[in-house]
Amino acid sequence: MPAPHAAAAARLRSGRPASLFARLAAGALALSSLVAAQGQLPDSKPQPFDLPLRPFHSSPVVAPELRVHLPPTRDASTDLLTFVGVRGATAAENGNFGPYLLDSRGEIVWAGPKGSVLNVGKHTYRGEPVIAYYTGTEEHPGFGRGVYKLYDQSYQHIATVEAGGDLTNLTDPHDFQITPDDTAVIETWIPREMDLSSLGGPSSGGFAFDCVIQEVDIATGELLFQWRSMDHIPVHETLYELLQPAGTKGQPFDAHHLNAVSRDESGNFLISLRGPSTVYYISRETGEILWRLGGSKTSFKMGDKTDFHFQHHSRLHGSGNSSPFRVTLFSNGANQFRQTANQARGLILEVDTDKMEVELVREYLPSFHMPCSSEGSMQILDNGNVVVGWGIRPQFSEYTEDGKLVHDVQFGQVDGRSNLDHSYRVYKESWTGRPLDPPSMVFDEHSSATAFISWNGATDVASYRLYAGSSPDALLPAASPSAPATSEEGTATDPTHVRKTGFETRIDLPHAVEARFVAVVAYDRRGHPLRSSEILDRKERVGTGLYADVGALWWAERRRVFELGALSVVVLTVLAYVARRRGLISRAPVLGYSASPPCLHSPLPALLASR
Repeated sequence: MPAPHAAAAARLRSGRPASLFARLAAGALALSSLVAAQGQLPDSKPQPFDLPLRPFHSSPVVAPELRVHLPPTRDASTDLLTFVGVRGATAAENGNFGPYLLDSRGEIVWAGPKGSVLNVGKHTYRGEPVIAYYTGTEEHPGFGRGVYKLYDQSYQHIATVEAGGDLTNLTDPHDFQITPDDTAVIETWIPREMDLSSLGGPSSGGFAFDCVIQEVDIATGELLFQWRSMDHIPVHETLYELLQPAGTKGQPFDAHHLNAVSRDESGNFLISLRGPSTVYYISRETGEILWRLGGSKTSFKMGDKTDFHFQHHSRLHGSGNSSPFRVTLFSNGANQFRQTANQARGLILEVDTDKMEVELVREYLPSFHMPCSSEGSMQILDNGNVVVGWGIRPQFSEYTEDGKLVHDVQFGQVDGRSNLDHSYRVYKESWTGRPLDPPSMVFDEHSSATAFISWNGATDVASYRLYAGSSPDALLPAASPSAPATSEEGTATDPTHVRKTGFETRIDLPHAVEARFVAVVAYDRRGHPLRSSEILDRKERVGTGLYADVGALWWAERRRVFELGALSVVVLTVLAYVARRRGLISRAPVLGYSASPPCLHSPLPALLASR
């Protein structure tokens, strides 16, 4: 209803967060350090600024204004939507935290349920596109307890995915993949007692996290595959130091820190362990490590600039059994304790398992010059462009294949602290959303002559048209008598039929529109009606609970156009007959062309006056 939305907007404009947002803030903060090493390095150069918030009249959605360092150029993928999961203390306080889809202008297309979420992305399940993201709580620093949720194109929850076997409820957020078999590849974990003496810890009674990958059937929850890192990788391969009090039962040591897993075309698994700064290729059949990429025990001769440290989001493109192939990853260049590079990088590496060599194909550098101590993503688009999400730094960039920066956007504050807004990963994907909820329309709080419309999640909307009537069942297009419907360029110039201008669109009702009941209908780019908003009562300034039948409105309008056209033909025929009878227009042959065209001997006003 209008009142709550307007009240929330008023509170946000005044700088006081709504009480609901304040209550949710504490819950969101529980995940603010879920991925290890959330903070920027202490020597990072602070760059503080506040991004203003954007409340809306017709929706409780709140969004930050983006700081666009580089608007999308002609080489950018402007037809794709950006998938982000905004989280952090500032977002929690202001209410702009949760899953978002953004268009190339930075306008919100969809805002999901508020909450601290990770890894918002597009997948295919049962042949249909879905949105998946993680939601849960933090069990230990860097280890989550939650689930992945799947939503269809109407934004309805259709499935929940969690770890199987004896690790139920310990699903970790770091990665998620739906395979062509409609199974999910996920991560989980469990504390494990082990000998930590190689790291200066106890030989008995010590504990470390055992990182686990699983493949589960989404429909049934059946556990199909499981692999534990501590069964195959020595704890001392890590680059992390064992510092007290880590290594105890209450605070196990995070030696490996699994942050990426995916199944390739051959069925084997590529995983990223941040602790050893190594990517591993694992046999599905035997569980053995087939090769190591990077780290102190790499299986390959590493070429120039192919080194990486504390990486995220490793992906194998093709099959690890068909050499050569490419691996992409995000190299952080730092964690919270150690810096190994001057800046983070997105990397494309060519791996040759015949020669056991790795070469750099391309690196993608940020517009800022510093490493990113946690999180991050690296995505290759179908057109060859590359999208890099800069992790703890709330920023994403798009590049052409050859490394030219074509889009660069910052979506949160940056000042070197760990609790500000960020997104674990950022993706760009095609997406068609058709929400079940109707468009939302509210009056301006001061006048019923101004209305605001939004339709959260709808991607096909090109324009909105106002309908009005003396009763809810007598709505007609509220066209201004003095304005044409469209200009020569096809741009709506009728003030009651307006182009969608962003997440929220404003319509000013002309003085000539005095009807009591109004509604808006959303139209697609072909001029087809999609859905009606609730019919509003301008006198009582409330909704009626009724919705217009857009099909009936469309046919009524077409019938009206036909009737007007038929009437015009009749009138013109009569006028022509009268004019010929009075000798005002010479008769032309019915077939063929006359030597001289029909001639109008008198202007139209004279014709009308002579009747």
